[in-house]
Amino acid sequence: MVSSSCASNFSTAGSDALPILPRVSAARMRSSSFTPGNSADCVMAEACISLIPGVTQLLADKGYDTNAFRAFLKKNGIRAVIPGKSNRKKRIRHDKQAYKGRNVVERCFCRLKDFRRIATRYDKLARNFFSAICFVATLAYWL
Repeated sequence: MVSSSCASNFSTAGSDALPILPRVSAARMRSSSFTPGNSADCVMAEACISLIPGVTQLLADKGYDTNAFRAFLKKNGIRAVIPGKSNRKKRIRHDKQAYKGRNVVERCFCRLKDFRRIATRYDKLARNFFSAICFVATLAYWL
């Protein structure tokens, strides 16, 4: 029941595209995309951010610290709260107080990964994995 309602919300851009979930609600997950395990997170970041209207600030970890992504955020008027990687030649300052709020998101993902099926991604198809995430999120947060 839960998986069919969640699975009907995502769309794909082409035959090889992975599903992208548009905005769900103001207090819940706003955007999500599934990428292969061997690709960096910052590859799909621009696509996810462009799905969400009205973003003013982005909290992200060091994995999103790329010049191209920072330029994209600046072009769209989004304030980047991303600490610089340790191997950066020029240090980039970030708002440490705002960055402390990122742990809420990390705890959410940690709670989802308590379920073995999500942590190891048993499902081969992205739609089945997405259905499993919807089911687990319902169990973990709404029941």
